[in-house]
Amino acid sequence: MVRETTPYYWEFLGRKYWPSLGPGYNAGLILFHLKRIRSINWESVWSDSLQYLSSKLVELPTAEQDVLNRIAHVHGHTLHDLPCTWNVQLGAFSDVTLCPVTWSLTSKAANTVKSTNTKELKLIHFNAHLKPEDVQPKRFRWLKPNIDSRAVMKFDLVRKYFIVYNAFRELPQSCWS
Repeated sequence: MVRETTPYYWEFLGRKYWPSLGPGYNAGLILFHLKRIRSINWESVWSDSLQYLSSKLVELPTAEQDVLNRIAHVHGHTLHDLPCTWNVQLGAFSDVTLCPVTWSLTSKAANTVKSTNTKELKLIHFNAHLKPEDVQPKRFRWLKPNIDSRAVMKFDLVRKYFIVYNAFRELPQSCWS
C-alpha cells in the first residue's frame, strides 16, 4: 500500500481513527503477498482487527482502510510500502506536495521526463466523495495538457484526470464487448 497523502485523517481526526504506522496507508491500491497473508491466518486477523476497532470506535471513517491499517500496524511484515507514484491521491484534502509527480500524456513528454529527476505517475486515484460525473458531466474542451517534465500541481493532475476520464467515457460501447 501507499502512505496516505490526505492530512485530514491525521491532523483533524487524530490518531484515534488511525491505529497505524505514521499517517497510515491509503487502500486505493493494495498488492497482497498471498504467501504472507496465508501464513498469518488472514480471516482471523481481519476479524480480530475489525472487532478491536469496533470496540474502540463508533464508526470506521474509512471502512476497510481502517482495518487494513490496523493489520499493517500489528503485522508490519505483511505490509509492502509502495512508492507514492503507485497511488497518487486526488481527494479534496490530498496534499500533492507529499508526492511530486508529472503525468506524461504524450511520448515526447515521457521522453523528456526520463532525462530529469521528476517521478512519473503510475496510478492515479480520484479518492473524493464527489466523482467526475457529479461535478463535471461534460468534457472540458478548453483544457490543454501540459507536456513539460515539471512536477505538476494538483489542479494540473485533476485537469489531466478529467481529460483521460472523459476520453474513455466517449469510447463507443462496442469497444467494451
